[in-house]
Amino acid sequence: MKRKAFTLIELLVVIAIIAILIALLVPAVQKVREAAARTQCQNNLRQIGIGNHNYLALMGAFPPGRQNVTFASVLATILPYMEQGNKYAKFDFTQDLQTAANAAAQAQDVPVYLCPSDPSTAQLTVVVAGTTQPQGRTNYQASLGANAAFANSDGVTGGPFYVNSKVKPAHIIDGMSMTAMFSEVKRGNNQGSVLTDPTNVTKVANATWDGSAANDLNYFATCNTPTAADYGYTGLEYYRASVLWTGFYTHTVPINHINRDCVRDVGLNKGHQAARSYHSSGVNLLLCDASVRFVNDSISPTTWKALGTRSANDLPGSDW
Repeated sequence: MKRKAFTLIELLVVIAIIAILIALLVPAVQKVREAAARTQCQNNLRQIGIGNHNYLALMGAFPPGRQNVTFASVLATILPYMEQGNKYAKFDFTQDLQTAANAAAQAQDVPVYLCPSDPSTAQLTVVVAGTTQPQGRTNYQASLGANAAFANSDGVTGGPFYVNSKVKPAHIIDGMSMTAMFSEVKRGNNQGSVLTDPTNVTKVANATWDGSAANDLNYFATCNTPTAADYGYTGLEYYRASVLWTGFYTHTVPINHINRDCVRDVGLNKGHQAARSYHSSGVNLLLCDASVRFVNDSISPTTWKALGTRSANDLPGSDW
């Protein structure tokens, strides 16, 4: 008895059907992966929100956006309030956290500070006991509000964090659920000399920046002019807020802003730093009541700025 075999045409048809099924399946799998990554990112932000509220419950105010002397970021300050007490204990908070004495504490990531959707592999390194180790990174930075100056204490334009801030819920007149606390940033590639890298932060000469008071509130053209010495390490030092782009983001520019971030050259104390993510069409946003929402790119600049301020009586629009 002869056994009937597949003809070439039948085999090609089967292969074509399998190829079509795979083509349909791959986007679905990618979509599920991204949904899971976005959910994980939201959970990370919730944990950061809980850490801030645990600090608030004990200290009576939210942590400072930056501590003078130590230059600690909010993420460094809340470590013991997020079950990271061992990590916190490694830091010497009597001096600048960037010093060699804090090298061991600077090393290694805190997993909850990383968004799984960010593909950046760039890292800064530190030598600990003769061994080179990567420094801890982050995709989450504190809201400076709708003002570029990180020493701005005016709630009409500012958010819940600034240099040596001690903001209490009573100071957040616009409402805890209507005021941003943290959002996402894309980690830099640590390639300051690559002028085409959109994650780099452009330096703007003080004379240019200070030429108009409006520059603290609004992005201006010079910010989008790359320089050979741009900064490329946004999000690569979670513990440090001595410079604006490692500790803060601002509501002065749209979500996923297509133009470059920028910073005032001398002092590095003013900057326009966008909330950015690798999630499709928006970013995750932590609010002051510790809730998390996904905000679409389509949100209006007016509403985005209103979410950044804590006491401007400028409630978000209908697109919120």
